[in-house]
Amino acid sequence: MLLALTSAGRVSEIHKLNLDFMCDKGDHIIFKIPSLTKTCRPGKTKPELKFYKLEDINLCVVECLRKYLQLTEKFRDTNDRINRNWLLLSFVKPHHPVTTSTLARRLKSVISSAGIDTANYKAHSTRSACTSKAFRAGVSSSEIMEQARWSNLSTFSRFYCKPLAGSDFQKAVLIR
Repeated sequence: MLLALTSAGRVSEIHKLNLDFMCDKGDHIIFKIPSLTKTCRPGKTKPELKFYKLEDINLCVVECLRKYLQLTEKFRDTNDRINRNWLLLSFVKPHHPVTTSTLARRLKSVISSAGIDTANYKAHSTRSACTSKAFRAGVSSSEIMEQARWSNLSTFSRFYCKPLAGSDFQKAVLIR
């Protein structure tokens, strides 16, 4: 959930995170996405997901990623070159990389656990929730567009800048 909320990424982008394309800079971690994504055309610059360190260790995606890598190290089969470097692995043996549908199901489960009606809000709802929250917190439109990898502001305005649906939904997303 932290990856989805702090990257404003699509499930398909988060699914593609690979340790071969990860760079830990100390105060932030960058993942380059090596393959085409939904909005990426051949010949264009491939997207990057950047995660910055936060003071609150409970919400710090950088510390969470480091801990996750430490805990999953024993599951990363060094003989399986293809599967061992994907970031997100299955809970069950043989710990293959998760699929996009598994990741979406996990996000939906967390949303449901937060008391949010999953009939109305799905995994992709995290994208509009975090960008809307950032906008209301005073983050500039240009920074939101860059983080969400949108080329023009009308995409955000038309489809993602949503009114927050009551206090329950607002409490369920990251609160500063």
